[in-house]
Amino acid sequence: MIDNLCFKKAWEICFMFADIRKNSESGLPGAKSPLSSRLVCGRHFNTRFGISSPNLRVTKGFSLIEVMLAVLFTCAIALGTLGYRYMTMKHSRIADAQLMAVRIGQLLLEDWKSESGDADYDPESLNLGFAAPETGEYGDYFIILGNIPFFTNLQHADVETDAAAGVTLRQMAVTVKWRRNFARGAVHSDDPSLTFTTYVRLDSD
Repeated sequence: MIDNLCFKKAWEICFMFADIRKNSESGLPGAKSPLSSRLVCGRHFNTRFGISSPNLRVTKGFSLIEVMLAVLFTCAIALGTLGYRYMTMKHSRIADAQLMAVRIGQLLLEDWKSESGDADYDPESLNLGFAAPETGEYGDYFIILGNIPFFTNLQHADVETDAAAGVTLRQMAVTVKWRRNFARGAVHSDDPSLTFTTYVRLDSD
């Protein structure tokens, strides 16, 4: 008895769906759209089988174009962030190299001046890591600070002499250079450099 009743209900629902689909496709006045038909069928089905308070929802997903645009937007943000970080690190290393070059130049110039501008001044006597550069490298000495090799060149010249007073004015210059890629090797003309100059008075004995 129960099985026959269920079978009868199922056939009634099938005929109902067929009628609604036929009316929708025929374009007759008062015919409902497929979406409206599904909602009406759902309500009719819930009423027939005693299901109250139906919660019918129509959901919409993302299209392929929307997904691709979201991916492209995310990639653009990621690349911009990486580029900004790279440039920040690069300029920070350049600033560190310039600061260390200033310290090297001031150190050598002040120590050389304390030696009265001795023409035979040798920075290796400081025991701070100064050494003679390899063949083909720039300068008289080199030192490695912060994993960056710096090459230094020392020059001096007597720019003025007062024979009556027995005084000579000597100019001393220290040039510090380093490679743009922060590596050892030959230094080129377009590589960064800093030059420091001071004067010392030499009294004749």
